[in-house]
Amino acid sequence: MTTQISTLVPAFKRELAVPGAFDTVFPDATTADLVGSLADGFAEAQLFGFFKTTTLTENAGDWDASPDLSAAGGALIVIYASIRTIRAQLRNLKTLQRYKAGPVEFETGSAATVLTQELKFLQDRLKDIIRNAEGSARASAGLATVFDNYLARECAMASWGGFYPHEWR
Repeated sequence: MTTQISTLVPAFKRELAVPGAFDTVFPDATTADLVGSLADGFAEAQLFGFFKTTTLTENAGDWDASPDLSAAGGALIVIYASIRTIRAQLRNLKTLQRYKAGPVEFETGSAATVLTQELKFLQDRLKDIIRNAEGSARASAGLATVFDNYLARECAMASWGGFYPHEWR
């Protein structure tokens, strides 16, 4: 089975903006842009040890992940893509704009600290996910040894920390 990366686009939109407001916040973003960002998020997750045996294959403007992704695996890709997007927003953010025409002045400021705090939250969340996956995999591996691999035979598709076995190291 495969998971099309485009199925993660709605969750990605909800992560980046208040539900229903994505098109206002990112008016120039196309579905192809979002799918590309999610594919980049998948690749970055692979750099951290996730999805080692999962392949991503381009398919008519979409990407197919094979074998299938768990809900936790899809959420992880959304988190990685969101971190990348927020980092890009911070790089391009103008924190202060001032306009003056004669005696009239207009000034706007953007709260870069809000995006910085959001980025920190996502990075901390990612660390927690990795720590949980590592701990769950170690605990499950120990149980399989204690029960003479009975657990491993009976629970071949068991998940560790919400991830399918093929998604985490």
